[in-house]
Parts: sequence; C-alpha cells; structure tokens
Amino acid sequence: MEVQASGHRRPAGRAKRDADVELHIELRAMKKTLATLSLFALLPLAGMPSVAAAEVNCEEPREASGSLSEFTYRRLTRIQEDIAEEKYSDAIEGARKLLPKVERNDYEKALVYQTEAFAWASQEDYKNAIPAFVKAIDLNALPQQQHEQMLNNVGQLYYAVEDRDSALKYLKRYLDETCSDPAPDAYILIASIYVDRKQYRSALPYVDKAIRARKDVPETWYQLKLAIHYEQKQFKQAAEVLVTLIANHPIKEDYWKQLSGVFLEMKDDPESLAVLALAGRQGFLDTEREIENLANVYLFLEIPYKAAQVLTDGMNAGIVDKTLESLEKLGTAWQMARENAQALSVFTEAAPLAADGRIWHRLGQIYIDDENWPKAEEALKNALAKGVNDRGETQLLVGVAAWNQGKTDQARSAFLAARNDSATKSQAQAWLAHLATEG
Repeated sequence: MEVQASGHRRPAGRAKRDADVELHIELRAMKKTLATLSLFALLPLAGMPSVAAAEVNCEEPREASGSLSEFTYRRLTRIQEDIAEEKYSDAIEGARKLLPKVERNDYEKALVYQTEAFAWASQEDYKNAIPAFVKAIDLNALPQQQHEQMLNNVGQLYYAVEDRDSALKYLKRYLDETCSDPAPDAYILIASIYVDRKQYRSALPYVDKAIRARKDVPETWYQLKLAIHYEQKQFKQAAEVLVTLIANHPIKEDYWKQLSGVFLEMKDDPESLAVLALAGRQGFLDTEREIENLANVYLFLEIPYKAAQVLTDGMNAGIVDKTLESLEKLGTAWQMARENAQALSVFTEAAPLAADGRIWHRLGQIYIDDENWPKAEEALKNALAKGVNDRGETQLLVGVAAWNQGKTDQARSAFLAARNDSATKSQAQAWLAHLATEG
C-alpha cells in the first residue's frame, strides 16, 4: 500500500497488526477468565440432560447428546479447580485419565476434551489447545452455546498461531452456525485475514459488520476500515472514517493531516483547506511538506495573503527552510497579495540564490510598479548580467527605468537592444519614436 494521500497514510499492515495485538490481549483475558471460571457455569446438573439456552433464536438449536453422571461431574470439577490454581499439568493429566472412563458417552467425552483445551489455553499453549477443542467440536455432542463458543475459540487460536487458513475456516463456520449474535471480534479477525491477503473488497463487509455490532468501537477497528478504503482508493469513504476518528480523538493530529490529504486526492480543495487551516490553528502542522501543502491550497484558491502568512510562520518557526524554491513561493504570494514591501524583501534574499536572473527581473518589475526607478534599473541590469530568457522584455524595462530618470542615452541603448527581440520589437520602436520627438 503505497498510494499517498498528502504523505499521510496508515498502512493496512499496521492496522492489521493492531488487530493482532487486540487479539493477544483478548486471549490473555480469556486465560484469566478460564482461571476463575467455575464448571457450574459450564456443566448441567449431574444426572440431568443438557439443553440449549432458551433465548437462542434457531428453530432447532443443538442439544447435548447425553447426560452427565455424578462421577464425571465431580472429576471435571476437580480438574477445573486445578486450572484455577494454575496446576495445569495435573489438570491435563486428570483429563486424559478421565477420557477412557467416558468413552461411551460422546457428551461427557466432549466436555473432557473441552476442559483439557481450557487447561492448555490457560497457559497460552495454543498449539496443544487447538486439537483438544477440535476433538470436542467434532463429536457434535455439546449444546448450542458451547458449540458456538468453541468454534470461535478455535478460530481465534488458529489466528494466534498464524494458521490463517484454518482460522478463516473456523471463524466462518462459527458465523454460519451461531444462533446468537456473533461476537464482533470474529468479524474483525476475518477482515484482518483478508487484508493480510490483500483481498480488501472481501475484508470490508466484515469490518462494517463488526463496527455495527459494537457500541464502543475500538479505534483500531476504524483504522483497519480506513486502511481498506485507502487501498481501494475509496477516498470519500476514507474521509467519512477520518471524520469519525477526529470526532472521537480530536487531539490526534495525524487524523487531521490524513483528512486533508484525502480531500486533496478528491480534488476538494476548499474542504482540504478548511481542514488544514483548522489543523494549523491547533498546531498540528509540524513538517515542511504539511505547511507547503496548506500554502499551495491557499495559492490555488487565490488567497495569497494567507499563503504568505503560513509560509512566513513556518520559516520563523524553523520548520520551512529558506531555500530558493520556498523563498520564491513566498515572494510570489506577497506579490499576488499586492504586498510589495514584503515581496521585495523576500525576493532580495532569494535573488543571489538563483543561478539565473529571473528573481532580479521580478524585483525590477515590482520596483517599476512602485516607481522606484533607480532600484528598478539596478535590479534589471543584474537580471541581464545573470541571464534571463526574456531579454527583450528586460531590456525594454531597463529603458523605461532609465527614461524616467532622465537618462535618455541609456534609455535609447536599452530600447535599441529590445528592438532586436521579436516579442518586444514594436514596443521598442514606439519608445524610440517617442525619444526622437523629444530630441
């Protein structure tokens, strides 16, 4: 992802890594939950068949394929206590010793595999947790809610061990088989997998579903959505996401800069100007490129005074270097704003930096506008000495400056030189004729 929006982009890879960090935090939270979770919350009463929760909205929700004996219930409770006390080896050993005793009851066997998986996951050994979860799922013996949760857990764990294909398989299966509202995190992980594959069109619907499903949307989810829109050059949608991010995080300067860049990509210069100007007032423009971007927009919209102010402030703050290019742009802005004194000061500083005489020529023009004939003549002669493309025009202006000082002979020489240029020939002849009538 290298398409730039005014130099400010949030790479899709970085947004995806943030989602990975969130998953790691979530898995750590799952570990803490498992450590304190009582099996009374997971297991039905001994001797009673288990049924799916009443609030599940499927017409035929999964039900437990059998019942739980008092013996198995007590053993599983003991294993869960070992997990809570972080005696993971004892818990795993207990689960494996229990398996042969429940061989004929798929429901009990699934619960044992599930509990073993919890023991592995609680110590962050996800590679061993996954097979135990999968065995529990494949028995197809657990009620709906536990079945859904295991599918989601397995998808997350596969993602954590970087088996993206398996993660996608189980997360999609979770979404297909859930009878309750899907966990928004599942959508985000699927989107992250598609982003990792650069399948941005496939990723976008899942990000949108995740955002709609949660009230307190994490900042990183919006960042992932923003990156997806950038990758597809969907600048209008990117702007909408940035507006949301700015509303939620108004002091984060990057979002202001990115929004301005998006508007520039959309060729919406007034909007870009408004955003950049507001960012500037809040002190968010802190690079030379950002300040020059704002000045360029002001110049494009024919607001040269503001452009000059922005550049001047940037130079005074030491952000914008006083190069020939930046000084010429500043002088141009002052000249367009009809602030000749400021333009003269800037062009005088810039003229020695130029390899040719174009800046001296511009100085001469401003001095002529101000009717400062001696300074105009001096500047224009400097322009000729350094070399200019429009020598005829420069010679003509030298003649005008000399004539206004009463230097008739010097004026005539300049007009004769200007007459040799086809672009200024007629004007030079007119001046020579005028001098002849005076003589």
